[in-house]
Amino acid sequence: MKNNNYSILYYIVKFNMLSKTRKKLDDWNLNHIGVKKAFYALLSFIFLTSLLVFILSFYISKKYMLPNTYLQLLLVFIFIEQIASSLSFFKNNRDYFLKDERKLIHQNRRIRIVQLKSVLVYKTIEKAMLTSILILIPVLLALNLTQNSIIGIFDLLLIVLMYFFVNFFLSLLFSYIPYILSILWSRALKSSIIKIIALIINLLVPVIIGFFGFYLLNKFNIVQSLYELSHTKIFYYFKVANPYQVICKNNISSDLIIVSILAVSCVLVYIIWSKTLERFDLIEYTKLNNRVYSNTIPLANKKKIFYCILHKDRAFLLRIDGFFFRNLGNMLFLVMFFLGFGFPFILRYFSGYPVQASIISAFLISSLFYQLVGDAIKMILSVELDLKNYHIFYSNVFNLWELAKPKLRNYNLIVWFLTIFLTFISFFWQPYFILLHFVFFIIFLCNGYLYSLIQTSSVLLYPKKNWEHFYEIGESSKAKTFQHIYEGCIFVIILQMISLVSFLLMKFSTFSSIILLSLGTVMIVFTLLNYLFSMLYLKKINMNERYILNDRD
Repeated sequence: MKNNNYSILYYIVKFNMLSKTRKKLDDWNLNHIGVKKAFYALLSFIFLTSLLVFILSFYISKKYMLPNTYLQLLLVFIFIEQIASSLSFFKNNRDYFLKDERKLIHQNRRIRIVQLKSVLVYKTIEKAMLTSILILIPVLLALNLTQNSIIGIFDLLLIVLMYFFVNFFLSLLFSYIPYILSILWSRALKSSIIKIIALIINLLVPVIIGFFGFYLLNKFNIVQSLYELSHTKIFYYFKVANPYQVICKNNISSDLIIVSILAVSCVLVYIIWSKTLERFDLIEYTKLNNRVYSNTIPLANKKKIFYCILHKDRAFLLRIDGFFFRNLGNMLFLVMFFLGFGFPFILRYFSGYPVQASIISAFLISSLFYQLVGDAIKMILSVELDLKNYHIFYSNVFNLWELAKPKLRNYNLIVWFLTIFLTFISFFWQPYFILLHFVFFIIFLCNGYLYSLIQTSSVLLYPKKNWEHFYEIGESSKAKTFQHIYEGCIFVIILQMISLVSFLLMKFSTFSSIILLSLGTVMIVFTLLNYLFSMLYLKKINMNERYILNDRD
């Protein structure tokens, strides 16, 4: 019976991998390539990249005599990278933790749990193999061949094995707390009183954490400068806690003991996960509430289609309030953590340049903030759900801009609320400099408008028509690539403008008012130009051309 279960699990995992690969190929219109050719192409790319890393590492280690501490420094940074990636494991793989019963096979609780366990193992194996093939093996092998390292071939294999165990243990450990909190949060959403209490706690906790982190940084002077990083206390602690340091001692018995301890730790954390999943199941993705919304659409208005889409999206946003407010909590966590850590940090380390540091900080925090906004309302921005009712739009909506306008209206309404909220918070920082807060308002508003334009246009241009689960909506790989490139360009351009303004404020402080007003004007003009270009481009794209001619259903 067990063998039959493992066989079923194998075919489920295989089906999911093939389905995911086919969907990505379909996003890029590369269906003609096939899964096998794509797999061979990926293997070739990985092999060539690994070979290139090996040649480069061999050349550097052969030409330059590296110090003895180089290997220890490399192993410390490998451990730090594992901690950083494990902290984001739950966020990056959240889709697999969600309970979606749209497929018949996922209605079986046992199958859902076993499938999640297989994903946990598969993702850690995938990460360990890619990191080992692309970085660990070529770099450490090059150091060994050039006699710049005391690590032998057997030690190299042990490091690869340890990397998998450490990655598996940390990923499951750091995913456990957000999983439990998500389960509790989804249950707490059923009570309005608990919602308010949880919101207050979510506002206070990050402020306390941020202020406590700043207190430790300032009290113990953990990091004094980048040049003294290897001599700091925090680096020493990472070095002591790093399990890879045992390999450098060339003691086989110690190596095997550490590997055994890591293996036992992985088994224990896996058992804890199994017991927890059997008790709680997966996370509820979203539940629609039962409220009835009255018809407020002005049917006599000439823009009936505009108001239909507008009110449909707003009603849907209110009906999935659990999903939206969970992501809103992530946004508030970021803002309140910045209040607790960012403002005291600026006061302590940038006291000579408070205006310049605060402008750059306002831009950075708003950029991260609106990234989370897009994640929170991506189901509303996307057109995938609308395509299921395309017959309604067929004779009324002729181009993509007509579909984008109501979605932008809803997004920009949220931008206005968040801009006012962020500007109000900024009054706690230099409350007597009114002009600076006006510039903050312009930065928050223009940045929000630009992110709304980018995120909306990306999902309109490249929808994921082959979605099967709700969490796949708005997740077209081509749309995300377009969005990241567009956002990256906008981010670099605005950051350069703010850096130039900071330089001018430092050199010509007497003209600070004129410089700040010029920055606000340039931001507004830049935003309007982006909207004008996008409007002209989206108006040229016919909906039938984009969604019907390429529709294979």
